[in-house]
Amino acid sequence: SVPSRGHSAAAESSASAAASASAAPGMEVYVTKSLRTYTGHRKAVLGARFAGGGAMATQVVSCDGTVHVWDIETGFAQQQFQISKTPIVVFDLLPARRSTVVGATSEATLRFLDTRLGRICQEWRLSTVAAGPVRCMAVDPAQHWIAVGFSTGLLSLLDLRTGLLLASWKGHDGEVLRLRAYSEHVLISSSADQSVAAWNVQNVTLLKVFRGHGDPVHCLEVFNRDLVSVSAGTRLATHWPLDTAINAAL
Repeated sequence: SVPSRGHSAAAESSASAAASASAAPGMEVYVTKSLRTYTGHRKAVLGARFAGGGAMATQVVSCDGTVHVWDIETGFAQQQFQISKTPIVVFDLLPARRSTVVGATSEATLRFLDTRLGRICQEWRLSTVAAGPVRCMAVDPAQHWIAVGFSTGLLSLLDLRTGLLLASWKGHDGEVLRLRAYSEHVLISSSADQSVAAWNVQNVTLLKVFRGHGDPVHCLEVFNRDLVSVSAGTRLATHWPLDTAINAAL
C-alpha cells in the first residue's frame, strides 16, 4: 500500500503562477488544491479512469505499464497487476462488467483483469498478421465490440461477447493515434497521416473522411453527438452535424 501525499505549497504556488502567465488576456484562471495524490507509480502514467459507481466512484484505475487500482478517499493501493514482461500500453473499463479492466499489451494481446479477484481472466490475440505495437483502443457504448489501432495503420475489431476477431483492415497510411466509438455501428479513427475517418463496423466500410486538419489529431471526443478533435498543433475543430453526414452514408 502506498500513502498519499499532498502537493507542497511551493508546487501549488508555482502551478498557479504558470497558469496565470499562460492565460489569455481577460481570462480568469482557477487553480485548486489536489484532493488526493497517489504516489505508487514508478513510470510515466499512461492514463487514469474513475471506477465503481459512476458519479459516486470510489476507486481510480491507472496504468504505467502495470495496472493500479487505488482508493479515492485514502490514496492507498488496493490492487496492482504486474503482468510478466509485457506491459499494458493502453486500457479501458467495462462498466457492464463492474470489476473488469481490459488492457492491450505491447505484444498485441488483449487481457481482461478482474479487480475484485485480483487476477487475469482472459487473454486474446488482437491480430493474425504482423500488426506492430498497439497504440489505442475503443469500446462501443453497448460493449459488444472493441476496436484496436496499431502503429502500422491497421485496425482490428473483436467481439467482446465471444472473443472472435471480426475484422482487420488497413485504415490509415500512418500509425493510428486515437479511436472513439461514435455509436454501436460507427468507429472514428485518427492517424499520423493527418486523416480522421468514420467507419461502419458492420461491414467495415469507410463512411466519411474529415478534412481541415493540418496536423495529426491526437485527441478525439464525442460531445452532444458532435465530434471534437484536437491536433498536434493545438488546433481544435468541431465536426457537425455528424449524425446527418454519417446517417446519409450508412
